[in-house]
Amino acid sequence: LEGIEAFIEKVRQWEREVEKIGGLYPPHQQFFWSLAATVPQEIWLTEVEITPEDSLTIKGNSLNFRAMGRLLENINGVAFFQSSFLRKVQEITRNEITLYQFEVEIKAGRDRQ
Repeated sequence: LEGIEAFIEKVRQWEREVEKIGGLYPPHQQFFWSLAATVPQEIWLTEVEITPEDSLTIKGNSLNFRAMGRLLENINGVAFFQSSFLRKVQEITRNEITLYQFEVEIKAGRDRQ
């Protein structure tokens, strides 16, 4: 019986160590799943960058200015993301079509579960 209890304690110790190690790495998969849920159909992303400081920079385009507002609202509604702000917006007209290029910075850090 003592051998089984010692084994169970060893397994629990390994689990704690694995959890500690997992906490050392940025949660990239969680970033991408959370981001994917926020992007309206009218927006297409052109660049996604994850920094070591648990932040995410996204660049993209939209034909609809309101879609960018919905994107920010959606991002701010995700428990995993702490905050977001629009760093840059540029209106571009080509061949009589207007599109908006944007850059958004997102800070992660609320709920990592």
